[in-house]
Amino acid sequence: MIAEALKDAVRYDEYGNRIYRKKPTEPADTIRAVSLGELLRDHPELRRPVIHGVAREGEIINVIAGPKVGKSWLVYDLLLSVAAGVPWLARFTCERRRVLLIDNELAEPTIANRIPKVVDAKGMDLSDVAGFLEVVSLRGKLKDIFAIERFLATVEPGTYGLVVIDAFYRALPIDTDENANGDITALYNVAAGMAERLKCALVFIHHASKGNQSGKGVTDVGSGAGSQSRAADAHIVLRPHAVDGAVVMEAVVRSFAPVQPLCLRWEFPKFIPADDLDPSELKMPGPKRKRKEDTGDADPSETQIVWTPAKFAETFLNEEPKSKDQIVTAAEVVDISERKAFRWLNAAVDAGLAYRWEFAGKGKPVKFATIAQPVTRVTE
Repeated sequence: MIAEALKDAVRYDEYGNRIYRKKPTEPADTIRAVSLGELLRDHPELRRPVIHGVAREGEIINVIAGPKVGKSWLVYDLLLSVAAGVPWLARFTCERRRVLLIDNELAEPTIANRIPKVVDAKGMDLSDVAGFLEVVSLRGKLKDIFAIERFLATVEPGTYGLVVIDAFYRALPIDTDENANGDITALYNVAAGMAERLKCALVFIHHASKGNQSGKGVTDVGSGAGSQSRAADAHIVLRPHAVDGAVVMEAVVRSFAPVQPLCLRWEFPKFIPADDLDPSELKMPGPKRKRKEDTGDADPSETQIVWTPAKFAETFLNEEPKSKDQIVTAAEVVDISERKAFRWLNAAVDAGLAYRWEFAGKGKPVKFATIAQPVTRVTE
């Protein structure tokens, strides 16, 4: 029965290699070239964004992380943000569109238990998204990407702005070699066709390869063939931060400006932006280094400072405006790097604990203080 279901999808060349393809529904002569003028006339703008800064209609998004890191929970946050039309992770503006979650890992009772928890954590009401989110559970139903494609072929284009398939590995056809670039490229071609026809962004949730991922480039994270990152339009990865309970989210995108790495702290059932952490500090392989107090060698006069935006502002700022150079120099004395000092300073400003003072003159110098700049102050 399984072989019969796959016979339209699986072909073999003369050497016995698998070729995944559909029976052609249109003659090959529908392929045609267009002039540059025609191309510019027909496509004066980029496609509509679904998640600003991340993906547009017709694009594919990979979300990659190790097992039990929380990638599904991260995507619940994303799909609810799209369904409600609210920013995702306080950074990425989302257009309000209908969302379809195709889950082939979890049973319906588990999904029904999880999603309301995230709705509540986002400060939303179920009525805010009830008409914009639909769910299909395929756990135990042996439905691969081609079966999903046939199902989505019955859906009118534009019905959904975001379609999520969780998880990618369970949508692979039988005998697919996850490490074969040809096999994976062919499946992404099918996925691209689905996203194009539906005019939606399509998300695949996938697992990272075994072992520590900190030494890899963003596009190298992901179990299986490297073509998966090249075939996607946005490749998002989560890797453990050096601080327990935190991760670093990094992304490579095709049709937007580069995305800056973002630290996230896990607070069940969702991730919270952690601007106080440095995204360059990934968790490294090997055992944790013992701190002095763990070995009994700690100097009792020394105390471990836990830096927060409030602590940074209290330590390095006062009512007298200071330049960035002055602040950084003072921070370096206590082993805070220039990069971290800038991050803490920006976090303090965002939290309303520090204020920018702008001065006239060459270069329009900027200083910072713990009080707002008086409107009547002479800035010479």
